[in-house]
Amino acid sequence: MAEKILVRVARNFGYLGIIAGAYCGFLARDEYNFSTFSRIHELCDEYNQKQELLDLEVKQIQKELKRVAQEKEQALKDMLKTTKKQLKDLESKNKQ
Repeated sequence: MAEKILVRVARNFGYLGIIAGAYCGFLARDEYNFSTFSRIHELCDEYNQKQELLDLEVKQIQKELKRVAQEKEQALKDMLKTTKKQLKDLESKNKQ
């Protein structure tokens, strides 16, 4: 609204209008710059929050993968023991 008033003054008063128009442009430029910087800060904050959430999710997935890998490793060890025992039983039956 202030810009519209300043534009009318600029049209009506010549040199005074040029000065008022320059001031109006200066105000608009500053307002744009400040809003741009605040928006950049907002975007950075949002990015940092999303990054923290992703980091937590990655850590949870890594823990889950580690747990599953340990379970699989234990299952394979148990299968190996069972297979060795069965093999020994078969060998002992064949010797008899």
